[in-house]
Amino acid sequence: MPTLTKDRKETAREPSEPPATPAPAVDWLRPAAQLATIGIFIIMFGIMLSLARGVLRPIAAAIVVVIMLSPLARLVGRRVPSVVFAILVVAVIVGLIQFATLLLSGPVAKLITVLPSAGPVIANKFSMFDPLLAGMHRLQEWVSPGGGGGAFTVDLGAVLQSVAVYLTPALGELVVFLATLFLALVSRDSLRRNLILSSPDQDERLKAIQILNALEERLTLYIGTVTAINLALGVMTTLVAWFAGLPAPALFGLLAFMCNYVPYIGAAVTLLSLLIAGLIAFPTLVDALIAPAAFLVITTIEGQLITPSLIGQRITISPLAVFISLAFWIWLWGPIGGFLSVPFLIIAMTVLTGLRERSQPDLPG
Repeated sequence: MPTLTKDRKETAREPSEPPATPAPAVDWLRPAAQLATIGIFIIMFGIMLSLARGVLRPIAAAIVVVIMLSPLARLVGRRVPSVVFAILVVAVIVGLIQFATLLLSGPVAKLITVLPSAGPVIANKFSMFDPLLAGMHRLQEWVSPGGGGGAFTVDLGAVLQSVAVYLTPALGELVVFLATLFLALVSRDSLRRNLILSSPDQDERLKAIQILNALEERLTLYIGTVTAINLALGVMTTLVAWFAGLPAPALFGLLAFMCNYVPYIGAAVTLLSLLIAGLIAFPTLVDALIAPAAFLVITTIEGQLITPSLIGQRITISPLAVFISLAFWIWLWGPIGGFLSVPFLIIAMTVLTGLRERSQPDLPG
Protein backbone atom coordinates (compact mmCIF):
# COMPACT_ATOMS: atom_id res chain seq x y z
CA MET A 1 0.00 0.00 0.00
CA PRO A 2 2.72 2.56 0.74
CA THR A 3 4.38 1.63 -2.58
CA LEU A 4 1.16 2.36 -4.47
CA THR A 5 0.78 5.69 -2.75
CA LYS A 6 4.35 6.60 -3.59
CA ASP A 7 3.81 5.77 -7.26
CA ARG A 8 0.71 7.95 -7.35
CA LYS A 9 2.61 10.88 -5.85
CA GLU A 10 5.45 10.52 -8.36
CA THR A 11 2.90 10.39 -11.18
CA ALA A 12 1.23 13.52 -9.85
CA ARG A 13 4.56 15.34 -9.71
CA GLU A 14 5.37 14.71 -13.37
CA PRO A 15 4.99 17.94 -15.26
CA SER A 16 2.14 18.09 -17.71
CA GLU A 17 2.71 19.01 -21.41
CA PRO A 18 2.69 22.75 -22.02
CA PRO A 19 -0.40 23.99 -23.84
CA ALA A 20 0.01 24.69 -27.52
CA THR A 21 0.59 28.39 -28.16
CA PRO A 22 -1.66 29.81 -30.87
CA ALA A 23 -0.03 31.14 -34.04
CA PRO A 24 0.50 34.89 -33.87
CA ALA A 25 -2.17 36.79 -35.74
CA VAL A 26 -1.11 38.85 -38.78
CA ASP A 27 -0.67 42.47 -37.70
CA TRP A 28 -2.36 44.11 -40.70
CA LEU A 29 -3.39 47.19 -38.79
CA ARG A 30 0.14 48.60 -38.65
CA PRO A 31 0.82 48.70 -42.43
CA ALA A 32 -2.76 49.84 -43.03
CA ALA A 33 -2.28 52.69 -40.58
CA GLN A 34 1.02 53.64 -42.23
CA LEU A 35 -0.57 53.67 -45.69
CA ALA A 36 -3.50 55.70 -44.39
CA THR A 37 -1.12 58.23 -42.82
CA ILE A 38 0.84 58.57 -46.06
CA GLY A 39 -2.38 58.93 -48.04
CA ILE A 40 -3.71 61.61 -45.69
CA PHE A 41 -0.40 63.47 -45.93
CA ILE A 42 -0.50 63.38 -49.76
CA ILE A 43 -4.10 64.63 -49.81
CA MET A 44 -3.36 67.45 -47.34
CA PHE A 45 -0.21 68.37 -49.25
CA GLY A 46 -2.18 68.58 -52.49
CA ILE A 47 -4.80 70.76 -50.81
CA MET A 48 -2.04 73.03 -49.52
CA LEU A 49 -0.56 73.31 -53.03
CA SER A 50 -3.97 74.23 -54.41
CA LEU A 51 -4.88 76.77 -51.73
CA ALA A 52 -1.46 78.46 -51.76
CA ARG A 53 -0.97 78.36 -55.52
CA GLY A 54 -0.97 82.16 -55.74
CA VAL A 55 2.25 82.22 -53.71
CA LEU A 56 3.80 78.86 -54.58
CA ARG A 57 3.50 79.17 -58.37
CA PRO A 58 5.72 82.25 -58.77
CA ILE A 59 8.18 80.99 -56.15
CA ALA A 60 8.49 77.60 -57.88
CA ALA A 61 8.90 79.27 -61.29
CA ALA A 62 11.61 81.55 -59.89
CA ILE A 63 13.49 78.60 -58.36
CA VAL A 64 13.40 76.74 -61.69
CA VAL A 65 14.78 79.81 -63.49
CA VAL A 66 17.51 80.23 -60.86
CA ILE A 67 18.57 76.59 -61.25
CA MET A 68 18.61 77.03 -65.03
CA LEU A 69 20.75 80.19 -64.79
CA SER A 70 23.17 78.76 -62.21
CA PRO A 71 25.90 77.75 -64.71
CA LEU A 72 25.74 81.20 -66.33
CA ALA A 73 25.74 82.90 -62.92
CA ARG A 74 28.75 80.87 -61.85
CA LEU A 75 30.61 81.84 -65.04
CA VAL A 76 29.69 85.53 -64.91
CA GLY A 77 30.13 85.75 -61.14
CA ARG A 78 33.90 85.68 -61.48
CA ARG A 79 33.85 89.20 -62.97
CA VAL A 80 30.39 90.61 -62.23
CA PRO A 81 28.87 90.90 -58.73
CA SER A 82 25.83 88.78 -58.09
CA VAL A 83 23.67 91.86 -57.47
CA VAL A 84 24.49 93.27 -60.90
CA PHE A 85 23.78 89.93 -62.56
CA ALA A 86 20.42 89.67 -60.75
CA ILE A 87 19.48 93.20 -61.84
CA LEU A 88 20.36 92.40 -65.45
CA VAL A 89 18.29 89.20 -65.43
CA VAL A 90 15.25 90.94 -63.95
CA ALA A 91 15.63 93.84 -66.40
CA VAL A 92 15.76 91.45 -69.37
CA ILE A 93 12.63 89.62 -68.20
CA VAL A 94 10.74 92.88 -67.65
CA GLY A 95 11.85 94.09 -71.09
CA LEU A 96 10.61 90.90 -72.73
CA ILE A 97 7.26 91.21 -70.98
CA GLN A 98 6.97 94.83 -72.10
CA PHE A 99 7.88 93.90 -75.68
CA ALA A 100 5.30 91.09 -75.73
CA THR A 101 2.65 93.45 -74.31
CA LEU A 102 3.31 96.06 -77.01
CA LEU A 103 3.27 93.39 -79.70
CA LEU A 104 -0.01 91.92 -78.49
CA SER A 105 -1.88 95.15 -77.75
CA GLY A 106 -2.74 96.00 -81.35
CA PRO A 107 -3.97 92.55 -82.50
CA VAL A 108 -5.89 92.00 -79.25
CA ALA A 109 -7.67 95.35 -79.62
CA LYS A 110 -8.57 94.46 -83.20
CA LEU A 111 -9.74 91.00 -82.10
CA ILE A 112 -12.07 92.55 -79.51
CA THR A 113 -13.78 94.59 -82.24
CA VAL A 114 -14.10 91.60 -84.60
CA LEU A 115 -15.08 88.96 -82.05
CA PRO A 116 -18.82 89.82 -81.68
CA SER A 117 -19.44 89.33 -85.42
CA ALA A 118 -17.17 86.30 -85.77
CA GLY A 119 -19.93 83.75 -85.18
CA PRO A 120 -21.88 84.23 -88.44
CA VAL A 121 -18.63 84.56 -90.44
CA ILE A 122 -17.30 81.27 -89.12
CA ALA A 123 -20.67 79.56 -89.51
CA ASN A 124 -20.78 80.61 -93.19
CA LYS A 125 -17.52 78.74 -93.84
CA PHE A 126 -19.14 75.47 -92.71
CA SER A 127 -22.31 75.86 -94.78
CA MET A 128 -21.34 72.78 -96.79
CA PHE A 129 -21.83 70.72 -93.64
CA ASP A 130 -25.39 71.98 -93.05
CA PRO A 131 -27.05 68.66 -94.04
CA LEU A 132 -24.81 66.76 -91.64
CA LEU A 133 -25.41 69.27 -88.85
CA ALA A 134 -29.16 69.13 -89.50
CA GLY A 135 -29.11 65.35 -89.21
CA MET A 136 -27.16 65.55 -85.95
CA HIS A 137 -29.66 68.12 -84.66
CA ARG A 138 -32.60 65.85 -85.49
CA LEU A 139 -30.83 62.97 -83.73
CA GLN A 140 -30.27 65.16 -80.69
CA GLU A 141 -33.93 66.18 -80.65
CA TRP A 142 -34.95 62.51 -80.87
CA VAL A 143 -32.62 61.49 -78.04
CA SER A 144 -33.31 64.55 -75.85
CA PRO A 145 -36.49 66.41 -76.87
CA GLY A 146 -36.30 70.09 -76.15
CA GLY A 147 -32.54 70.06 -75.48
CA GLY A 148 -29.79 71.83 -77.41
CA GLY A 149 -30.42 74.31 -80.15
CA GLY A 150 -29.62 77.97 -80.22
CA ALA A 151 -27.30 80.00 -82.42
CA PHE A 152 -23.62 80.53 -81.85
CA THR A 153 -23.12 83.72 -79.87
CA VAL A 154 -20.16 85.36 -78.19
CA ASP A 155 -20.73 87.15 -74.90
CA LEU A 156 -17.97 89.75 -75.09
CA GLY A 157 -18.64 91.01 -71.55
CA ALA A 158 -18.22 87.53 -70.08
CA VAL A 159 -15.00 86.98 -72.06
CA LEU A 160 -13.49 90.26 -70.87
CA GLN A 161 -14.58 89.58 -67.30
CA SER A 162 -12.89 86.16 -67.36
CA VAL A 163 -9.70 87.69 -68.75
CA ALA A 164 -9.72 90.40 -66.07
CA VAL A 165 -10.31 87.84 -63.31
CA TYR A 166 -7.30 85.86 -64.54
CA LEU A 167 -4.97 88.82 -65.13
CA THR A 168 -5.58 90.62 -61.82
CA PRO A 169 -3.91 87.99 -59.58
CA ALA A 170 -1.34 87.34 -62.32
CA LEU A 171 0.12 90.81 -61.77
CA GLY A 172 0.65 90.06 -58.08
CA GLU A 173 2.25 86.72 -58.93
CA LEU A 174 4.55 88.50 -61.38
CA VAL A 175 5.78 90.77 -58.59
CA VAL A 176 6.38 87.76 -56.31
CA PHE A 177 8.21 85.98 -59.15
CA LEU A 178 10.53 88.90 -59.89
CA ALA A 179 11.27 89.52 -56.19
CA THR A 180 11.99 85.84 -55.53
CA LEU A 181 14.14 85.62 -58.65
CA PHE A 182 16.20 88.67 -57.69
CA LEU A 183 16.79 87.59 -54.08
CA ALA A 184 17.53 83.99 -55.04
CA LEU A 185 20.11 85.08 -57.63
CA VAL A 186 21.77 87.42 -55.14
CA SER A 187 22.02 84.74 -52.43
CA ARG A 188 22.46 81.75 -54.75
CA ASP A 189 25.95 80.80 -53.50
CA SER A 190 25.02 80.99 -49.82
CA LEU A 191 21.83 78.98 -50.38
CA ARG A 192 23.77 76.28 -52.21
CA ARG A 193 26.47 76.22 -49.53
CA ASN A 194 23.95 75.93 -46.69
CA LEU A 195 22.08 73.18 -48.49
CA ILE A 196 25.27 71.15 -48.93
CA LEU A 197 26.49 71.73 -45.36
CA SER A 198 23.17 70.58 -43.94
CA SER A 199 24.17 66.97 -44.77
CA PRO A 200 25.53 65.06 -41.75
CA ASP A 201 28.78 63.62 -43.13
CA GLN A 202 31.27 63.99 -45.96
CA ASP A 203 29.77 61.29 -48.19
CA GLU A 204 26.32 62.83 -47.98
CA ARG A 205 27.74 66.25 -48.80
CA LEU A 206 29.49 64.88 -51.87
CA LYS A 207 26.28 63.19 -52.98
CA ALA A 208 24.39 66.48 -52.49
CA ILE A 209 26.97 68.27 -54.67
CA GLN A 210 26.60 65.61 -57.33
CA ILE A 211 22.79 65.86 -57.31
CA LEU A 212 22.87 69.66 -57.51
CA ASN A 213 25.35 69.62 -60.39
CA ALA A 214 23.30 67.03 -62.29
CA LEU A 215 20.14 69.02 -61.61
CA GLU A 216 21.61 72.24 -62.96
CA GLU A 217 23.03 70.47 -66.02
CA ARG A 218 19.81 68.68 -66.95
CA LEU A 219 17.51 71.63 -66.37
CA THR A 220 19.80 73.97 -68.31
CA LEU A 221 20.09 71.44 -71.13
CA TYR A 222 16.34 70.91 -71.29
CA ILE A 223 15.21 74.54 -71.10
CA GLY A 224 18.03 75.78 -73.34
CA THR A 225 17.29 73.17 -76.00
CA VAL A 226 13.54 73.71 -75.81
CA THR A 227 14.01 77.49 -76.04
CA ALA A 228 16.10 77.11 -79.20
CA ILE A 229 13.54 74.73 -80.70
CA ASN A 230 10.66 77.03 -79.76
CA LEU A 231 12.46 80.00 -81.28
CA ALA A 232 12.85 78.15 -84.57
CA LEU A 233 9.22 77.03 -84.38
CA GLY A 234 8.14 80.63 -83.76
CA VAL A 235 10.06 81.84 -86.82
CA MET A 236 8.57 79.07 -88.96
CA THR A 237 5.06 79.85 -87.69
CA THR A 238 5.56 83.52 -88.50
CA LEU A 239 6.62 82.64 -92.04
CA VAL A 240 3.66 80.26 -92.46
CA ALA A 241 1.20 82.91 -91.26
CA TRP A 242 2.81 85.50 -93.54
CA PHE A 243 2.71 83.28 -96.63
CA ALA A 244 -0.88 82.30 -95.85
CA GLY A 245 -1.89 85.97 -95.65
CA LEU A 246 -2.97 86.06 -92.00
CA PRO A 247 -2.92 89.44 -90.24
CA ALA A 248 -0.19 90.05 -87.62
CA PRO A 249 1.95 86.99 -88.46
CA ALA A 250 4.47 87.89 -85.74
CA LEU A 251 1.70 87.43 -83.19
CA PHE A 252 1.26 83.78 -84.17
CA GLY A 253 5.02 83.25 -84.07
CA LEU A 254 5.17 84.65 -80.54
CA LEU A 255 2.19 82.52 -79.55
CA ALA A 256 3.85 79.37 -80.91
CA PHE A 257 7.11 80.24 -79.12
CA MET A 258 5.43 80.73 -75.73
CA CYS A 259 2.84 77.95 -75.89
CA ASN A 260 5.25 75.25 -77.04
CA TYR A 261 6.83 75.20 -73.57
CA VAL A 262 3.70 73.29 -72.52
CA PRO A 263 3.85 69.82 -74.14
CA TYR A 264 0.93 68.70 -76.31
CA ILE A 265 -1.45 71.48 -75.23
CA GLY A 266 0.72 74.38 -76.43
CA ALA A 267 0.78 73.16 -80.03
CA ALA A 268 -2.98 72.55 -79.91
CA VAL A 269 -3.62 76.14 -78.73
CA THR A 270 -1.51 77.57 -81.57
CA LEU A 271 -3.20 75.31 -84.12
CA LEU A 272 -6.64 76.36 -82.93
CA SER A 273 -5.65 80.04 -83.03
CA LEU A 274 -4.46 79.73 -86.62
CA LEU A 275 -7.68 77.96 -87.56
CA ILE A 276 -9.92 80.59 -85.97
CA ALA A 277 -7.93 83.46 -87.50
CA GLY A 278 -8.12 81.80 -90.91
CA LEU A 279 -11.88 81.28 -90.61
CA ILE A 280 -12.32 84.98 -89.81
CA ALA A 281 -9.86 86.38 -92.35
CA PHE A 282 -10.43 84.23 -95.46
CA PRO A 283 -13.60 83.78 -97.51
CA THR A 284 -13.35 80.01 -98.03
CA LEU A 285 -12.71 77.07 -95.76
CA VAL A 286 -9.86 75.78 -97.95
CA ASP A 287 -7.91 79.02 -97.59
CA ALA A 288 -8.50 79.00 -93.85
CA LEU A 289 -7.00 75.51 -93.51
CA ILE A 290 -3.68 76.30 -95.25
CA ALA A 291 -1.88 77.80 -92.24
CA PRO A 292 -3.15 75.23 -89.69
CA ALA A 293 -2.22 72.34 -91.98
CA ALA A 294 1.30 73.69 -92.52
CA PHE A 295 1.74 74.30 -88.79
CA LEU A 296 0.50 70.77 -88.04
CA VAL A 297 3.18 69.33 -90.32
CA ILE A 298 5.90 71.49 -88.76
CA THR A 299 4.94 70.76 -85.16
CA THR A 300 4.61 67.03 -85.88
CA ILE A 301 8.15 66.92 -87.24
CA GLU A 302 9.37 68.97 -84.27
CA GLY A 303 7.58 66.88 -81.65
CA GLN A 304 8.28 63.44 -83.12
CA LEU A 305 11.77 63.83 -84.60
CA ILE A 306 13.69 66.97 -83.62
CA THR A 307 12.93 67.34 -79.90
CA PRO A 308 13.34 63.62 -79.01
CA SER A 309 16.61 63.40 -80.93
CA LEU A 310 18.10 66.48 -79.25
CA ILE A 311 16.84 65.97 -75.69
CA GLY A 312 16.54 62.19 -75.57
CA GLN A 313 20.29 61.73 -75.95
CA ARG A 314 20.93 63.26 -72.52
CA ILE A 315 17.58 63.14 -70.71
CA THR A 316 15.35 60.09 -71.00
CA ILE A 317 11.77 60.93 -70.03
CA SER A 318 8.85 58.57 -70.45
CA PRO A 319 6.02 60.07 -72.54
CA LEU A 320 3.54 58.57 -70.06
CA ALA A 321 5.30 60.30 -67.16
CA VAL A 322 5.28 63.59 -69.08
CA PHE A 323 1.56 63.27 -69.79
CA ILE A 324 0.66 62.40 -66.19
CA SER A 325 2.80 65.23 -64.82
CA LEU A 326 1.30 67.65 -67.35
CA ALA A 327 -2.28 66.64 -66.53
CA PHE A 328 -1.68 66.84 -62.77
CA TRP A 329 0.04 70.24 -62.69
CA ILE A 330 -2.36 71.85 -65.18
CA TRP A 331 -5.26 70.62 -63.05
CA LEU A 332 -3.58 71.96 -59.92
CA TRP A 333 -1.89 75.19 -61.10
CA GLY A 334 -3.31 75.95 -64.54
CA PRO A 335 -1.11 77.05 -67.49
CA ILE A 336 1.84 77.89 -65.24
CA GLY A 337 1.66 74.37 -63.87
CA GLY A 338 1.81 73.05 -67.43
CA PHE A 339 4.97 75.10 -68.04
CA LEU A 340 6.54 73.75 -64.82
CA SER A 341 5.41 70.14 -65.24
CA VAL A 342 8.43 68.88 -67.19
CA PRO A 343 11.01 70.79 -65.06
CA PHE A 344 9.36 69.34 -61.94
CA LEU A 345 9.57 65.89 -63.48
CA ILE A 346 13.26 66.37 -64.33
CA ILE A 347 13.98 67.55 -60.78
CA ALA A 348 12.20 64.54 -59.27
CA MET A 349 13.96 62.07 -61.59
CA THR A 350 17.39 63.62 -60.95
CA VAL A 351 16.99 63.59 -57.16
CA LEU A 352 15.67 60.03 -57.06
CA THR A 353 18.42 58.81 -59.39
CA GLY A 354 21.08 60.50 -57.27
CA LEU A 355 19.72 59.01 -54.05
CA ARG A 356 19.64 55.50 -55.54
CA GLU A 357 23.22 55.57 -56.71
CA ARG A 358 25.55 53.70 -54.33
CA SER A 359 28.80 54.58 -56.01
CA GLN A 360 31.20 57.13 -54.58
CA PRO A 361 30.36 60.53 -56.03
CA ASP A 362 33.07 62.43 -57.82
CA LEU A 363 34.31 65.74 -56.54
CA PRO A 364 33.02 68.68 -58.56
CA GLY A 365 35.48 70.27 -60.89
